[in-house]
Formats: sequence, C-alpha cells, structure tokens
Amino acid sequence: MIEPGPGTGERFEGEATIERLRFLSADGGFAVAEAVLTDGTEMPLAGPIGHLAAGERALVRGAVVHHPRHGLQITVAEAQPLDPAGAEGARRYLRSLPGIGPKRAAELVAAHGEDVFGVIDADPAAAFAALRGVGLKTAERAAEEWTDRRMERRLYTLLAPHGLSRHVGEVVALHGSGAADLVLEDPYSLTAISGIGFQSADRLAVANGVEPGSRSRTRAAATHALRDAENRGHTHLPRAELIGEMRSLLGAEPSLPHLEGDESIVVEDGLVYREWTWRAERWLAATLAAMARAEPAWSRPPVEGEAAGLNWQQLDAVRNAMTCRLSVITGGPGTGKTHLTHAIVEMAASRRLSLRLLAPTGRAARRLAEATEGAPTATIHKALEWIPGELPGRDEDAPIEADLVIVDEASMLSLEICRHLVAAIGPETHLVLIGDVDQLPPVGPGKPFCELIDSGLAPTVRLEYVFRQARRSMIVGAAHAIRAGEQPSGEPSGDQALIEVQDFYRHSRSSPAALADDVVTIATERIPAQFDLDPVRDVQVLAPMYRGVLGIDSLHSRLRDVLCAGAEPVLDDRFRVGEKVITTRALPELELANGTLLVIDSADDERSAIRLETDLGEAVVIPYEQARALRGAFCTSVHKAQGIEVPAMIVCLHSSHAPQLLSRNLLYTAVTRGRKLCVLAGDEKAVARALANTGASDRHSRLRERMLG
Repeated sequence: MIEPGPGTGERFEGEATIERLRFLSADGGFAVAEAVLTDGTEMPLAGPIGHLAAGERALVRGAVVHHPRHGLQITVAEAQPLDPAGAEGARRYLRSLPGIGPKRAAELVAAHGEDVFGVIDADPAAAFAALRGVGLKTAERAAEEWTDRRMERRLYTLLAPHGLSRHVGEVVALHGSGAADLVLEDPYSLTAISGIGFQSADRLAVANGVEPGSRSRTRAAATHALRDAENRGHTHLPRAELIGEMRSLLGAEPSLPHLEGDESIVVEDGLVYREWTWRAERWLAATLAAMARAEPAWSRPPVEGEAAGLNWQQLDAVRNAMTCRLSVITGGPGTGKTHLTHAIVEMAASRRLSLRLLAPTGRAARRLAEATEGAPTATIHKALEWIPGELPGRDEDAPIEADLVIVDEASMLSLEICRHLVAAIGPETHLVLIGDVDQLPPVGPGKPFCELIDSGLAPTVRLEYVFRQARRSMIVGAAHAIRAGEQPSGEPSGDQALIEVQDFYRHSRSSPAALADDVVTIATERIPAQFDLDPVRDVQVLAPMYRGVLGIDSLHSRLRDVLCAGAEPVLDDRFRVGEKVITTRALPELELANGTLLVIDSADDERSAIRLETDLGEAVVIPYEQARALRGAFCTSVHKAQGIEVPAMIVCLHSSHAPQLLSRNLLYTAVTRGRKLCVLAGDEKAVARALANTGASDRHSRLRERMLG
C-alpha cells in the first residue's frame, strides 16, 4: 500500500502534476500517465487525460483502484487543467516544449516571473525567439506546441461542463489547431464524432449563445436527422418523417423556412436528402442504367462443349459475363455460386482477358482467391486505392485496369461504396456482381444490389437449384427453410437417399440467464471437445444487440473470462493476451479491412505496440495509439459478421432481444456464416418473430425508380 496517499476504493478529488505520459490513444482522449499528488505521492492516472502534457497540473476527480498489473492507480473521470504552481512548476512545464529544455525554461521564468505564461500567451513565437540561441524555426516549433496545448486546455474547459471532455483528442483531430474557435462557430459539427449525439452538441450550443429558434439550430437538427437516417440505411427521409425527427431533436415545432437556401440539403418531390447522397444516388442510377443498356465492350460467348458441368442457369450467367457490360448473379448457399465464379475465371483466362476479383472484406477476398485457385483478388478499398476519409485513387479518370471485374458479396455494397466502385469501371470493362439478395442489406445508405435486381435492367440469373452435395448439409437446408419463412429443423429429415450431415443444431432455453450460461459452455467446452475445434479461432458467437445478459458485450466478457482466464492484461486490462478482437474501421497502412478478426499474441510496452495474429497465422503489429480501432470479438454482431465465415457459428436469438432487431434476413445471414457447424441457440418465439419480420430491410431509396427513368 502506498502511504500517505489515498487507499483503494476511495473517491479522489485533488491536484496532480503530470510527470510523463505512458500511453496515449489514437484519438487523444484516453491516456495513462505517471503523476505526483500534492502530498508527494506518486500515482498513475488513467482516463480522459490526453489533453494534459508533462509538467501540467490538473484538478482530478475519480476513484482509486487496484490494477492487477500496475497496482494502485486513479481512474480519472475528469481532469481540469491548471497552470503550473510556482517558479519550479513553470520551469518544469516549459522545459517539456520542443527546443526549450531546462536552461531556457529557467531563463524564461527569470525574465518574466509570475507573468511568464501571460507573456508567452500574448506572442508565443516572439517570447521564445527572444531567448539566447533560439532560431526562428525552433521558436516557431515551440510556439506551435504551446498554442496546441493551450488550445486543448481551452477546448477542455469548453467541453467538460457538458460531459464531452473525453472527446478532446477527437475534436482536435477533426478541426485541427483552431478546434475551440470552430466548435464555438459550429457546435453541431461535434455530431460528426462517434459518441456525440445531437442533444450533447445542442446543450453546448445553447449554453454558448445559440438561440433555440435560430436558423443554425434548425439546420443542424435537419442535417443530424438525415445523417442518422443514412446510418439506418435510408438515402433520404420523406418531409413528414424529417419534421417528426426534427421535432424530437429540437423539443419544438421546427421552422421549415430556416432550411431554405441551405445548399447541403436537397428537397425533391417531398423527399429530403443530404446533397452528396442525392447526387450519388442520381449518378449511380444513371450510370448503372447506361451500363445495363450499353453494347458490350467485347463479346466472347462460350462455345459448344466449353461449359461442361454447368447447369442451364449457370450457363446463362457465364454467357452474360462474356457478352454484357453489366450482369448480376444471385443465389443462396449450395446453389453453385463459387463453382460458377471459378468457371467464369477459367473462361476469361482461356480468352486472355485481364481479370480482377473483388470483395468487400479481406476474408471474403481470401475465400475468393482460394475458390478460384489463386486468381488475382483484392478488397474493394484496396483495388480503388481508397483510404477512409479520402477520395479513392481510382475513378472515371483512372479506372481499374481489367477487361472483367467480378465483385463477390455484392449485397454488402452501400450507396457510397457502389458509387465509387462503378466510377472506377472503365468503358472497356465488363462488371459482374455476385451476391445473395436474401442476406442483410449493407451497413450504410441504400441497397444497390437488391434495387438493381428489382429494376430488371441488368441481365440477372437467380440460382435456385441446390446441388445434391450441398443438400446433404443441414445448414443449407436450414438456410433455405428460413428463406421460405419456415422454422429450420435441428433434426435430420430421415431421407435415407440423402445421407444428411448433421451440421445444424437447435438449442432452446426460455430463461435468458440460462441460455447465456449454455452459450458459454457450448462455445468453450462442448464444440471444442466434440468437433476438435479451437474455441478462440474456430468458434464464433453472434447476437443481434449489445446490451443485456444475451447481448454482445456481456457474452464477449463472459467468454473472455473463460478463454483468457489468468492471461496477461493489455492496455490496462482493456484487452488480454489470447483475446479475439475485430477491427471497427479499416487500417489501410496495415492492410486490415474493417471487420477483420485477429487474436492478441502479446504486448510490447517498450515499442508501445500490440502483436496480433490473423486467421492465417500471419503476425500483425498495431501501435497502441491505433488500438482504439479494435474491440473484443468472442461475440460480435450479425452485421459485423456479413463478410465472415468460420468453422463453427453459434447464433444467439432470444425473445428477450429487442423485437425490431429480429428479422428473417438477419437470421438467414447469421446461419449461413458457419462453414462446418451452426448452433441456433434461443427460443422458438424469437425465431418466429424473425421469420415474420420481412420488412426490416425496407429502406427509403429511389435508386430503382431513377434507373427505370
């Protein structure tokens, strides 16, 4: 026990001086620091303190906890910056600035005394340039760091009263060195940051002088409502729905005349869009329609005897690929999509056609490469040379260089991704979209794959025949039953001629707590023992929501406690060695797509990095500051699993889950993610709800209507 400092479990409020930062997250919000309390106690701080630098003082509020690896530390809830106390405090703070050091810090304090911070604030570059031996570049570098630190302190003071202090680093990343002024100018810009909703930004706005009935507040509510609608899959909102959403946000009737003249919003036939989304939908509709009606860039149809082994539907699909600029293939599991893709690849090779195979995720791209015996594959983002937050490197002016582009898992393409993909298809290139129209619609606005099929413009083949080998799989049978709205059976049909493989099971419990216990046991004990599978790498649990005893967070935590029991903690116990994690955004510099599954191998505090392993056994090193892009994944959402296939899948679906989250295409998608085994764990009531909900994929979109002109 550290004496005479505070004891474990106590609430803490007092001053602390930062000695050094031990860890800083990528967004600058979370940090771990070594600090000294006013009584001289050395005490680590952990929490939203990324705005503090070495030598700075802060009024800290939080609690004292005992960390299993680092011992006593204060978990910080709030840290209000204070100017350093006394001449020694000022010297310690100033010497941490680049190019200043102890001697020049002492010179500054000696020259300006207690007013040293005020003098520097008045003209940082001049104050540093006045020091002996400090050149212009050194003074400017020190002044820039000084300005950034003071701005972050000002920003913290602005955000903290509204519970937003933990987002300081993200706000700086969004707005740069003028963040505080830009937040005051447009408080609603904060809603672009994950975790800051309209209400939080609105409280800050009103507190800083924005009138409740002002034009800026009304426009901000409309923009937020439209962005939120896009996150739910819509490209627009009908005017009446938008008014309802705005009324809820503003707490009053919105004044629609305030929206007039706002170029970021477009109203068309009573439907309201964000301007970029409106333009993207119009452009994509016109371009897809033109491609569907266009003459082929080239025509190399199959000759007699060349397509042996294909049924008539597959033969039609091959012919379309070889003779049409745009064609579509859709079908459920067991209908031969993979075999068909391989046939198209072989036919393209025999004609010396250059080919690119693309998929939305790294795993899907890798499966595509395996299925086509090493044909050139890539993720869509990589093929487009697209770094998130920037425009793709491939577009109309620099299209993908290929005679034929095949895109698998095309049902996962949102309006934005599809727009950029189609823009990169040159006039001499044929495009084939392959997917399963019955799976979940994409994350993001629109559902271009489904709407293109519904338009009837592009030659489309629906693969209906389930091959005999596939029919032996009870997973395939369950998927097609779900597709038809029927309860999937966990028992073999008894068809002796079929010789079914029991790879689909149902496990029922009425009690949520009992089902959670069973899911943990099935994942960590029964499946590994009975099927000789690795519970970490080969078994995946899916759930439709995050909260509750059968939610993603609780199930992941419980699975981690079993599978990583006693394992070394990583990043102050945020993760543990041996824990399965998933990327929540793309990390292009590491060639990791959003939704990539990894397992933590070790942590290197000296290099401030985590070493992880991919499902292929390849090592990946991620710096601590990028670890915010990871979250635990022993249990994950069905949406996150769209591009994933694993040997064993446990689908948790229970009537305690929110009814609106249970849908037929969610259940169908989840069941088809298991390659060798699927356990549907839940109750019949939840499955019935899911089967009955066929409207969950309904979205406000006019893409089909626009394509048909």
